[in-house]
Amino acid sequence: MIVEAVGDDYSNVYGYVRASASTGLPTILGLQEHQWVWRGWEYEDTRGRREDVDRIYESEELDEVEALLEEYDVTYVYVGREENKKYGSEVGERFDSFMDVVFENEEVTIYRVRE
Repeated sequence: MIVEAVGDDYSNVYGYVRASASTGLPTILGLQEHQWVWRGWEYEDTRGRREDVDRIYESEELDEVEALLEEYDVTYVYVGREENKKYGSEVGERFDSFMDVVFENEEVTIYRVRE
Protein backbone atom coordinates (compact mmCIF):
# COMPACT_ATOMS: atom_id res chain seq x y z
CA MET A 1 0.00 0.00 0.00
CA ILE A 2 1.23 3.47 -0.87
CA VAL A 3 -0.20 6.79 0.32
CA GLU A 4 -0.39 9.76 -2.00
CA ALA A 5 -2.50 12.92 -1.99
CA VAL A 6 -6.10 12.59 -3.13
CA GLY A 7 -7.27 15.12 -5.68
CA ASP A 8 -10.50 15.92 -7.42
CA ASP A 9 -11.65 13.20 -9.78
CA TYR A 10 -10.47 13.49 -13.35
CA SER A 11 -8.59 16.73 -12.74
CA ASN A 12 -4.86 16.36 -13.12
CA VAL A 13 -5.38 12.60 -12.86
CA TYR A 14 -1.75 11.77 -13.43
CA GLY A 15 -0.72 14.30 -10.81
CA TYR A 16 -2.59 12.49 -8.06
CA VAL A 17 -2.60 8.76 -8.73
CA ARG A 18 0.77 8.59 -10.46
CA ALA A 19 2.58 6.33 -8.00
CA SER A 20 -0.24 3.85 -7.59
CA ALA A 21 -1.07 3.81 -11.31
CA SER A 22 2.58 3.45 -12.31
CA THR A 23 3.50 0.71 -9.84
CA GLY A 24 0.28 -1.22 -9.36
CA LEU A 25 0.51 -0.68 -5.60
CA PRO A 26 -2.88 -0.01 -4.05
CA THR A 27 -3.50 3.32 -2.39
CA ILE A 28 -5.94 4.35 0.33
CA LEU A 29 -8.02 6.32 -2.16
CA GLY A 30 -7.13 7.21 -5.72
CA LEU A 31 -10.05 8.65 -7.65
CA GLN A 32 -13.14 8.46 -5.45
CA GLU A 33 -15.73 8.89 -8.20
CA HIS A 34 -13.89 6.35 -10.34
CA GLN A 35 -14.39 3.78 -7.57
CA TRP A 36 -18.12 4.48 -7.50
CA VAL A 37 -18.62 4.39 -11.28
CA TRP A 38 -16.27 1.65 -12.45
CA ARG A 39 -15.88 -0.59 -9.42
CA GLY A 40 -19.44 -0.36 -8.13
CA TRP A 41 -18.33 0.88 -4.73
CA GLU A 42 -20.89 2.67 -2.63
CA TYR A 43 -20.19 5.98 -0.95
CA GLU A 44 -19.86 4.09 2.33
CA ASP A 45 -16.93 2.12 0.88
CA THR A 46 -14.88 5.31 0.54
CA ARG A 47 -16.21 7.30 3.51
CA GLY A 48 -13.42 8.73 5.61
CA ARG A 49 -10.57 7.66 3.36
CA ARG A 50 -9.89 11.13 1.93
CA GLU A 51 -9.88 12.56 5.45
CA ASP A 52 -7.56 9.80 6.65
CA VAL A 53 -5.09 10.60 3.87
CA ASP A 54 -5.24 14.27 4.84
CA ARG A 55 -4.57 13.33 8.48
CA ILE A 56 -1.55 11.24 7.49
CA TYR A 57 -0.02 14.25 5.76
CA GLU A 58 -1.23 16.97 8.14
CA SER A 59 -1.37 15.59 11.67
CA GLU A 60 1.28 16.67 14.14
CA GLU A 61 0.33 13.66 16.30
CA LEU A 62 2.76 10.97 15.17
CA ASP A 63 0.83 8.30 17.10
CA GLU A 64 -2.24 9.13 15.02
CA VAL A 65 -0.25 8.97 11.78
CA GLU A 66 1.36 5.67 12.72
CA ALA A 67 -2.05 4.22 13.68
CA LEU A 68 -3.52 5.20 10.30
CA LEU A 69 -0.54 3.73 8.44
CA GLU A 70 -1.03 0.50 10.38
CA GLU A 71 -4.80 0.49 9.88
CA TYR A 72 -4.39 0.65 6.09
CA ASP A 73 -1.31 -1.60 6.06
CA VAL A 74 0.74 1.14 4.40
CA THR A 75 4.33 0.46 3.43
CA TYR A 76 5.17 3.65 1.50
CA VAL A 77 4.32 7.34 1.74
CA TYR A 78 4.83 9.37 -1.43
CA VAL A 79 5.76 13.05 -1.19
CA GLY A 80 5.92 14.80 -4.53
CA ARG A 81 4.68 17.91 -6.30
CA GLU A 82 0.99 17.45 -5.48
CA GLU A 83 1.63 16.65 -1.82
CA ASN A 84 3.87 19.70 -1.46
CA LYS A 85 1.29 21.89 -3.16
CA LYS A 86 -1.61 20.57 -1.09
CA TYR A 87 0.05 20.17 2.32
CA GLY A 88 3.01 22.57 2.19
CA SER A 89 6.65 22.26 1.24
CA GLU A 90 7.66 20.88 4.67
CA VAL A 91 5.15 18.02 4.56
CA GLY A 92 7.71 15.23 4.41
CA GLU A 93 9.88 16.36 7.29
CA ARG A 94 7.77 14.73 10.00
CA PHE A 95 8.12 11.33 8.31
CA ASP A 96 11.91 11.43 8.81
CA SER A 97 11.51 10.63 12.51
CA PHE A 98 9.83 7.25 12.02
CA MET A 99 10.28 6.26 8.38
CA ASP A 100 13.21 5.57 6.06
CA VAL A 101 13.80 7.36 2.77
CA VAL A 102 13.91 4.72 0.03
CA PHE A 103 13.90 7.09 -2.95
CA GLU A 104 14.67 10.75 -3.34
CA ASN A 105 15.28 13.16 -6.16
CA GLU A 106 14.69 16.89 -6.58
CA GLU A 107 10.89 16.46 -6.85
CA VAL A 108 9.95 13.26 -5.02
CA THR A 109 10.73 11.55 -1.74
CA ILE A 110 9.33 8.11 -0.98
CA TYR A 111 9.32 6.96 2.64
CA ARG A 112 9.05 3.38 3.87
CA VAL A 113 7.51 2.46 7.21
CA ARG A 114 10.13 0.99 9.53
CA GLU A 115 9.51 -2.57 10.60
